[in-house]
Amino acid sequence: MLKFIKTLSWFLTALAFITLMVVNRDIITVHFWPLPYEAEIPVFFVFFVGALVGILGTWLVGMAGRIETRFRSKPPIEDQDEEEEFSRAMEEIENQDSNT
Repeated sequence: MLKFIKTLSWFLTALAFITLMVVNRDIITVHFWPLPYEAEIPVFFVFFVGALVGILGTWLVGMAGRIETRFRSKPPIEDQDEEEEFSRAMEEIENQDSNT
């Protein structure tokens, strides 16, 4: 069910974006201010570039949280080795207690 909702939301987003592109075909002039360049591009291209910059920025900001979560979920290798050593020592103590 979740996959269906996710697919439906992507489909509706794409449909809205395509509609926006078709409706906004007018040409505008974009000036790259300190530089002496200017370009004539369709309005939807400005929306498209803005959406890409927003998505990229959100992904980069969220990357820090994803990296932190990944490292918090795994204990460091040294801790794993110490934990295994502690478990073996406890088993030996239990075996000694049961033998006496």
